[in-house]
Amino acid sequence: MSINYDRVLRVLDKAHSGPVHEDKDFNLKVIPQSLAKAAQKYGLAKTCDTENPVNRDDDLADRFYQAGLEAAVEIGLMCKDTNRCITFTRQEIEAALQEAPREFWLGEGNQRVRYAHRAPEDPTPPVWTVPLSIAVTEDVFIPLLEGLARIGRA
Repeated sequence: MSINYDRVLRVLDKAHSGPVHEDKDFNLKVIPQSLAKAAQKYGLAKTCDTENPVNRDDDLADRFYQAGLEAAVEIGLMCKDTNRCITFTRQEIEAALQEAPREFWLGEGNQRVRYAHRAPEDPTPPVWTVPLSIAVTEDVFIPLLEGLARIGRA
């Protein structure tokens, strides 16, 4: 997989030119308001069946996807280093999704794991993992990473 350097430079530029937000305002106003607006627009309130939490309704899944995509366009990503929001158009997000690899491998030896796209009702078991990016202070990062690495695969 090759790196699209033009795209990387555009994103870095957005990290220095996007709208300024304070963390608290972004986390407590921008994100919840945008999500609530998208959920209302696509009729997603009270659609979670706690008895059967895995959705099997294709129409509902499509509405969640559209709401999520619309919210992603409106919210963007917060760059904590510059306090600026990196925003993407719907077309940029869709293009990146199309260009994303269908599979990739992480780890070595018996810890090597294949991550691949899974379609609805795919019999392939999902890969359960910890986040590859966790926002923590530097003094916590190494012990946390070492602790997570010690957990064996099931």
